[in-house]
Amino acid sequence: MANYRKYDEDGQQLLGRYGEIFEQEYMAELNEQQNMFNPDYMSYLGSIAVKDTHTGYFSIDKKGRAVNSETKRGSDTADDISAYDLILKNKERLLSLDEPVRFIFSHSALREGWDNPNVFQICSLRQSNSISQKRQEVGRGLRLCVDSRGIRQDGDVLPDELHKVNRLTVIASEGYASFVSDLQKDIRADLYDRPMRADMEFFTGKIFTMPDGTKHTVTTAEAQDIYFQLRMNGYITKSGEVTELFHTDLQGGTLKPLDDDLQPYTEQVYKRVQSIFDPKVLDDMIDDGSKPQTPENKLNDNFAKKEFQELWHRINHKYAYTVDFDSEEHIGKVDGFETLMQLVNAE
Repeated sequence: MANYRKYDEDGQQLLGRYGEIFEQEYMAELNEQQNMFNPDYMSYLGSIAVKDTHTGYFSIDKKGRAVNSETKRGSDTADDISAYDLILKNKERLLSLDEPVRFIFSHSALREGWDNPNVFQICSLRQSNSISQKRQEVGRGLRLCVDSRGIRQDGDVLPDELHKVNRLTVIASEGYASFVSDLQKDIRADLYDRPMRADMEFFTGKIFTMPDGTKHTVTTAEAQDIYFQLRMNGYITKSGEVTELFHTDLQGGTLKPLDDDLQPYTEQVYKRVQSIFDPKVLDDMIDDGSKPQTPENKLNDNFAKKEFQELWHRINHKYAYTVDFDSEEHIGKVDGFETLMQLVNAE
């Protein structure tokens, strides 16, 4: 706790080492990345004082010191509440855009059934070998989020962006590597235990990601048509079981394309059928955050200025250099050097 905040002799809160580092890095990022988000949200962030955008909850809070202190978080208005009450008791206020707190430092809140569905980033600041503790921590972010009206953002509300919006990023040490690997295996095992047949239900409501990144949610009518075409091609039985012909054509690369409106979804349909017996096709469901990622290079207004364009046209040229060697001269110099070294060694 002392690394984040501490108290002076009068009981007033002071920033600890982590608190100071956070405010410095936050302001540097906010000032340097002016195009990080859309203008309206950037304006919203700019209206929040850095001291108000973060707070902390620790075990000492519920025992009385911070909660009962006369010093309150943020402004001096009558409705200001302690960090303990805000984080653990007042979920509605914490999720509101009227509440400036967006970063929370905590020692144990993630292990106490914390009821906050809008956790999108978890950064572990210390090493832990407890599997159950890690599961509890990660579990806080594995929930469907809600909007400002408290409506759960599920497949009905976000049919094409469900997985894009409900995404958890865990920033952790190498100690999480084996834990994440085991967790992924458990998730896949749960997924594989359920679908055993490629029937209509197997496709209805599923989201196909197209090569251009767009997403398509399979309708009931499309699922019925998919099932019918798979049956006509001899790839599934009447009950939806995958036939030997599907395995043969898959291995030989001769799977028949789907007809009519389903033709663009041929690859996604067959990949879904393959997932029934081949776990590897679902490996892309979980992203590896350690892979190099190139952020979008958003150009600001300075790029269009005449001065910058004149400078850019002077420095953006590519140059190639060609070097020619006289082989006979080079060989002669090498032979002469070897002769000299022989004379030196002889002396």
